[in-house]
Amino acid sequence: MDLAVFARLVASFGRTTTENARQALGFWHRYVSAHPETSGGRRELLLATLYLRAEGEDVSRAYAEFRAEFDRQIEHVDDKDEVAFLWDRLGHWAQDEADWAEAEHCFRKAYDLAGGHYGYCLGTALNFLGRFEESLPILREQAECIQPDAMSWFQLGAAYGDLGQSAQAIDGYEKALALDPDYDLAMFNLGGAHWNSGEKIEALAIWTTAIDRFPDHELAAKLRRNMPAFFPPHQD
Repeated sequence: MDLAVFARLVASFGRTTTENARQALGFWHRYVSAHPETSGGRRELLLATLYLRAEGEDVSRAYAEFRAEFDRQIEHVDDKDEVAFLWDRLGHWAQDEADWAEAEHCFRKAYDLAGGHYGYCLGTALNFLGRFEESLPILREQAECIQPDAMSWFQLGAAYGDLGQSAQAIDGYEKALALDPDYDLAMFNLGGAHWNSGEKIEALAIWTTAIDRFPDHELAAKLRRNMPAFFPPHQD
């Protein structure tokens, strides 16, 4: 079989299972060594490793070590959309390690290249870094236009809340809960937004509902601990 044809087959099936990905990884190392000009081979080499790590497999290297290889390979990947996707996948690795500064760097690379739905991850990383004024326009676009799901509205609500804009935070959390009534954190945060805006009765009512629905949530325990007059200790 022609090597180029075989490479296309490996690309098609190399990330369908972890076993396939491990075999594909060896193939792509050999292929890139033999064809250093290949864009697709370098892309697949990176994707195989990122796939294995995302599936919980041991890739025998830390993030920093892989990042060095990533930087070497990504320079030779030609397609802008493929490069954006690779940066996004790398950002999720950094996010999983709670390295939000590195995650923000990667997600921004993806967003600058392709925009669109990559803004959600960038906006979320900016929120975690406390850079709410930067995240706000990105998350507003996500929630209102690009990806109007519960998570986008939640992150938008969080950005507004941390900027002291309680009314807009309430709106974001309410929209998140309308889309996903089981979004526990959105319900607790909605109570917090009402509390911060001085609407104590509304906050206590929402928190009571949240504790009833999610009695084992860490925020339920925090409310019982900090406000025992309103929320008695949990009875097993």
